[in-house]
Amino acid sequence: MIEIVKANQRRFSDREWLQTYWLFSFASYYDPRNIRFGALRVFNDDVVQPGEGFPTHPHEEMEIITVVLDGEITHADSMGNKAVIRAGDVQRMSTGTGLTHSEFNIGESPVHFYQIWLFPDQAGLAHRTAGRAVCSRWPQARAYRVRSPSSQMRPSTGVSSPKAMRCRMTPRPAGVCSSI
Repeated sequence: MIEIVKANQRRFSDREWLQTYWLFSFASYYDPRNIRFGALRVFNDDVVQPGEGFPTHPHEEMEIITVVLDGEITHADSMGNKAVIRAGDVQRMSTGTGLTHSEFNIGESPVHFYQIWLFPDQAGLAHRTAGRAVCSRWPQARAYRVRSPSSQMRPSTGVSSPKAMRCRMTPRPAGVCSSI
C-alpha cells in the first residue's frame, strides 16, 4: 500500500529557531489515527537556524536516521561520539536500551534535514552511531531504501533487517512512503 501525504496534509510548526513539517503525530501535534506507518514512527522535515538546536535529550529503542539536505548539524551523544553531519551525509543512530544526544547548528546558515525514526526489529539492541556520505545533493523524485537494523549486521551495508521502508525523498513540499 502506498500512502501519499500532500503538503497541505502535513502539520507545520514555526518556533522561529525551528521550522518543521511533521508527517506523523509529534510534539504538540497529536492525531491517534496518524501515529506511525509500519515501523516508521517519525519523518520530520526540519530547518534549524544558526546557533540553535536540540539540547541533550534521551532516546531508547529507536533507530534514528538523519539526512542533511543543506547546511550542517553537530551531533554529540553519551557514547562519546561527536560529528558534524553535512549536506549529503546520512547518520544512523541505534539508541538501543538508551542514550542521550544533542544536535546543534553551529554553522553560519540554516540547516535543512530529514529526521526519520524507526522501531527496531527487536528490543535491547546495542546502541551505536554510524554515518556515511551519500552525495552532495539529493536528487528529486528518487527513492531510497531505509531499513531498521537487527542484531545481525551485514558488514558491507550495516543493515540486515528483512523489514524495510522505501521513502521517496523530495524537497518540500511532499513526501511519499511505502512499505516493501
